[in-house]
Amino acid sequence: RFRILSPHFYGLLRSSPAKAAAGWDRNRSFFDHDFVFMPVNERNHWVVLIVCYIARCFGDPLPSKPESLRDKPQILVLDSLSLGLGFGK
Repeated sequence: RFRILSPHFYGLLRSSPAKAAAGWDRNRSFFDHDFVFMPVNERNHWVVLIVCYIARCFGDPLPSKPESLRDKPQILVLDSLSLGLGFGK
């Protein structure tokens, strides 16, 4: 279960978080997805954020002994240039 967001979502999220959240998806909850792919264009550079297992942060229990990172909620940043642009600054 995954969702690929529009590149415009990140800009909307930064400028108006409440509006971005309200317009997220009228048919499915953010928590219905195991993986959410968010393409980001910041300062003319593309990065992809992957939000993994967000529902486990809010009630969906972790396995008692996770065997790997794949069982844990996390955010992955795929940056081909490894620039570390400091998103949110």
